Amino acid sequence: MEIIRRHTDYAVRALVKLASTDPDVVSCRELAEVCGIPRSFAYKILKKLAKGGIVASFVGSPGGFRLRKNTSKISLYDIVEAVQGSVSVVKCILERCEYGRKSNCPISAEWRKLQDSIVGFLKQTTLQKILCSCR
Repeated sequence: MEIIRRHTDYAVRALVKLASTDPDVVSCRELAEVCGIPRSFAYKILKKLAKGGIVASFVGSPGGFRLRKNTSKISLYDIVEAVQGSVSVVKCILERCEYGRKSNCPISAEWRKLQDSIVGFLKQTTLQKILCSCR
């Protein structure tokens, strides 16, 4: 089971590249090549990041992508939410319990602790922290 999927890992790689590149705008082609992401896949990921407000996209001759926010304002949680959706250890944490007995569920409280721990880690880990650990 993967909590962080491959396309989210690719998104983080692309964002690290955007954050550490001198030019203001980087093309999808360059991001794909440098990050080892298939170009069509990179474009889909970047579109999701743009929709999530993490990157801005530009069309035309100098087109491409750039970060929309400061790296200290972009968390792993933001990236995961934009690319793969809500983080959930088990379905019934975010939704109503299928079994109709959430209050009596013997493992529900433990799943919630794990959920809170993962979400806390993702929210506290910013793109800036990732950049600092790469240097």
